[in-house]
Amino acid sequence: MTTTMELLEQGMGLLSRLECEEGGALTPEFLALMNAHLDGGEEKITSIFYVRLQAKTQQEMLKDEISRLATRVKANQRVIDQCNERALLLLSERENFGEDTHIKNDFVSVWLQRSERAEVADGCTIFDVPEDYHTNPKPTLNKAAVKKAAAEGKQPLNTTIEKHQTARWG
Repeated sequence: MTTTMELLEQGMGLLSRLECEEGGALTPEFLALMNAHLDGGEEKITSIFYVRLQAKTQQEMLKDEISRLATRVKANQRVIDQCNERALLLLSERENFGEDTHIKNDFVSVWLQRSERAEVADGCTIFDVPEDYHTNPKPTLNKAAVKKAAAEGKQPLNTTIEKHQTARWG
């Protein structure tokens, strides 16, 4: 049985011959070659059908595999998030008891990191915040400017500074 690649090569060979050798003219010799190529067309169509069927089957299998992997990624992310929450809780408890919040040994290094995040206040929009604290061209909150102003004791109207703690892994 002829492979799909062989069929494509034969067809391209005929087209190339028509364009180059025959100058685009349908000569009796070329028509004889074309008829010979088309003989056994049912077998060739059957070959093409099975190649197509195999490709479609593989495509469906790959879609299922992508879906399965996406589910595993989400499940693993939940595990990572839970581990981070537990580590944060343990580090916070260590801090409450006056212990060091940086744990380092041969296997792991983890510490408590604090950060501040500037946000538009609840119930407000970016347009309720003074323009000095917008970014361009699309108006969004310039968080660095808001944090700087808040540190200077001049927190912009309709903004908040949220304090966050995260467990940082090294």
